[in-house]
Amino acid sequence: MNKYNYILLDWDGCLVNTLEYWINTNGELLRSYNYILTKKELSDLILSNKYKNKEVLKIITSKGYFNKALNIFLEYNKNTKFDENVKKTLKNLKDKNCKIAIVSNSPIKTAIDPVLKKESIESLFDVKIGRDDINYIKPNPEMINKAIKILHAKKEEVIIIGDTYSDIEAGKNAKITTVAYYPNRNEKYHSSKEVKSWKADFVIKKFKDILEIIS
Repeated sequence: MNKYNYILLDWDGCLVNTLEYWINTNGELLRSYNYILTKKELSDLILSNKYKNKEVLKIITSKGYFNKALNIFLEYNKNTKFDENVKKTLKNLKDKNCKIAIVSNSPIKTAIDPVLKKESIESLFDVKIGRDDINYIKPNPEMINKAIKILHAKKEEVIIIGDTYSDIEAGKNAKITTVAYYPNRNEKYHSSKEVKSWKADFVIKKFKDILEIIS
């Protein structure tokens, strides 16, 4: 019997390694607004709550910014692939009768579904919720609560895995168990000390470590 039967997964940087794509996308777009950010500043902007330039924060939350960014990102996204170890872990979760949901600040139809179709793994996911399906993105808990409602799940049986501060905060705001995913590739963006400061219930280095947590 599993301790957690409902697995909510972030998409970018968690299920797929698209973090660098989003960093490049925002760097390119912000240059058109006459803001040149370093890779560290861009990673802080995307991954954590450390970036404090109010003018830039106002730009990236302004109407129309995300659609401009998405148009740039989708060119990068054509190269997105699933790691075989991630696929294997997802299949192991299904073998354990877990329900799996994607909860992402990216749009499902344009950014996520094409990759799932290309990889032929659409059937592994029971629910998919993206920014076009809700009013407020993470760290607001709306998409998490919506997934829980669709899955008819009890919150004590739900766990969220994500690689950013907003993922963990969204889980906390929804009052479910949180797991910070901190793979080796993310060490160039932020330290383990910073990840620990998010105060997730668990921190994992390898995606397959989810299997140990849910058991």
